[in-house]
Amino acid sequence: MSVTAEHEVFRNQIHITTISDLVQISPENFQNPSIESIEDNINAKYANKVIQRIGLCVCVYDILTTSDGLIGHGTGIVNVNGKYM
Repeated sequence: MSVTAEHEVFRNQIHITTISDLVQISPENFQNPSIESIEDNINAKYANKVIQRIGLCVCVYDILTTSDGLIGHGTGIVNVNGKYM
């Protein structure tokens, strides 16, 4: 997992962090809108988990950028790079 993070302190209680990472969307999720599938996968990967030097991740706040999805050969899984808050 390759994660880069930038922190922004919000009211001294919450840290809004920008994370760049790869998200994989399986063929079972193709019937959902793309942005919804991406958000669901990010939440499954990070929500309610503690990340070193970041802290507890609660949920996705915003999706800043995403790349075009690249379909994996033989698997049908779509790989999407992006920046998320």
